[in-house]
Amino acid sequence: MDKPEVGYRLAPAFWGQELATEAARATIQYGLDQLHLPYILGIVEPANTASVSILKKLGMMCSRTTTLYGSEVDIYRLP
Repeated sequence: MDKPEVGYRLAPAFWGQELATEAARATIQYGLDQLHLPYILGIVEPANTASVSILKKLGMMCSRTTTLYGSEVDIYRLP
């Protein structure tokens, strides 16, 4: 997929500390304000409820479900 997308990955020792939320929020802000991107996507497997929660917390909304590299994923979008 060749689209503007926010992503994050943390070692389990750092889960639950809001680090992914803070990093994603800063990245999105930069993408919108400095790069003037018209939208940003977040791609997540529906079973990854922690990441789904982060994307929703950032104001992203699920726009569709698709298959990517053999896995079903939800595409979240921040207009």
